[in-house]
Amino acid sequence: MSRRLAIALAASCVINIVLLVVGRGSFGQIIAMIFALGLAVISVGIGFLTYLVARLAVEAPALRRFARRAVILGLVAGSSLVSLPIGSLVNGYDMGQAKSFCDRLRPALKRHRQATGRYPETVSKVTTRDQLPWLLRGEHFYFSSSDGYSFLIRHQWGMLDGVASDSSSAGWREFD
Repeated sequence: MSRRLAIALAASCVINIVLLVVGRGSFGQIIAMIFALGLAVISVGIGFLTYLVARLAVEAPALRRFARRAVILGLVAGSSLVSLPIGSLVNGYDMGQAKSFCDRLRPALKRHRQATGRYPETVSKVTTRDQLPWLLRGEHFYFSSSDGYSFLIRHQWGMLDGVASDSSSAGWREFD
């Protein structure tokens, strides 16, 4: 395997891993993918055009090297598409973890209401921040009133959609 190919494969792997770890199937990952695909199309286009010009020139090794590098850059950027379906799976896993966590909180919330006569204002009364799943950290997902509570979890790939559940039902419903 040539050194350039090894570097291109390593760069492709790094890009995909970063997109998975940071993006996790979020809307931000989708935006990053759009930019990466734009870069891929532009790089491959420039590489192709430069290669055609280099073919017309009798001796143009510098142009051919530039064309080859532009195409490799485009292919590496385009390879980031691999992270999108995997990121979607990670996002689904994160959503499942968040919903499961909220479902496990229900008995503790009921016990708190039985002891005090009302549901807690925050979940910190019945759990610690360390126990929060990744998707719920830094998010306001629990809302209480005098006669009930609700959970609201936003999807990371959308803008204003997600799932919700409340004290009157144990199920989850989609909203947008």
